[in-house]
Amino acid sequence: PDDIPAPTDEAVEAATAGLVQVVEKAREKAPRARIMLVDYLTVVDGDSLEHTPFDQDELDQFLVIQTAIRKVFRDAASRTGAELVLASALSEGHALGSAKPWIQPFHLDMSSFHPNEAGMTAIAAELERTLNA
Repeated sequence: PDDIPAPTDEAVEAATAGLVQVVEKAREKAPRARIMLVDYLTVVDGDSLEHTPFDQDELDQFLVIQTAIRKVFRDAASRTGAELVLASALSEGHALGSAKPWIQPFHLDMSSFHPNEAGMTAIAAELERTLNA
């Protein structure tokens, strides 16, 4: 996994600061807006190995990156007071290789790891539930 970048503390902080800046800019433009951040779906889990071209070390590194991305969203929401919809938690059990994945299968193009219809439908339903709460 030498070619897979590690999510250093500095990189996580830079990503968090960037997301905080997005929320702050949105608040400047629309001070009364309800701002909601939606983190990423769970893409891989411990059972995803045989459904990817990755080896165990690479999969483990992707799991570390996935955890770091979750931290970015949690920290940005905490710092800004934005609401956070945890698509990552909502989609546990629906990673690549599960019986009902919520993401596109792995391809050698940019369509890999994007939400499929089931994933987008679940996120939309959770957003609707959150907005109506």
